[in-house]
Amino acid sequence: MKMKMVMEIGYATSLDGETWELHDGGDAILTTGSGPDFDRDLAAAPSVIYDGDTFHMWYSGCRGWTCDIGYASSADGLSWTKHPDSPVFSPRGSGYGFDSTSVFSPTVVHDGEQYRMWYEAEDSDGDLTIGYADSDDGMDWSRDSYPVFEPAESWEDPDTLNPYVLLSDEGVHLWYAAGDIFGWGETHIGYAFSVDGIEDFERLEDPVLSPDGTSWYGEDVFSPKVLSTEAGLMMWFAGGNGDRAQIGMARGE
Repeated sequence: MKMKMVMEIGYATSLDGETWELHDGGDAILTTGSGPDFDRDLAAAPSVIYDGDTFHMWYSGCRGWTCDIGYASSADGLSWTKHPDSPVFSPRGSGYGFDSTSVFSPTVVHDGEQYRMWYEAEDSDGDLTIGYADSDDGMDWSRDSYPVFEPAESWEDPDTLNPYVLLSDEGVHLWYAAGDIFGWGETHIGYAFSVDGIEDFERLEDPVLSPDGTSWYGEDVFSPKVLSTEAGLMMWFAGGNGDRAQIGMARGE
């Protein structure tokens, strides 16, 4: 999802995943660019990997209504250096199908051999689907010419967006937002599974998390981030009621 406003990336810590302490009073740790920079208006939706030495971040950067994916690195997770070659992944431009207009909200994992990225893609009609790309170094990416995940159930229409992936020995677990994020309808969070993360996704017929109609997440839930723990799954998600968006937490099996 993308909105025409200034957004930057912050950092917070928690012992239990429920009570959080903002770093440095809530100041951003990765800020927007300036002038002609691709992330002049927005730097958001980060995906971070720590390899034991360096934190690697892929993030969404927007200038106006066009969004790309940039890369930054950090030794401590707080002080970040944007790569001079950013953006490292861009929309393919007019006439190139499902990701011709914008790419956003990456989720990046390393499977022991290569980096794998699922991302939100926007076409020239404004429709959102989920694409896939892979890379040996996290900088130069190869992508498919078609989305790997798009609306199929009625509650998912018209858009699927905000992918988040966990790998297991069995395959690829995908949580995602779907619905009418820019219109008058609701947005929900769903779950799907695929052996290879590219084909034959098996999705649940119903959402795993929905807006409740009355509270701070009365209209939309989106941007899921999931952690697998010994006690079960923990999901942090964004929710909105038409006024503002906040972050909540849910538990699952």
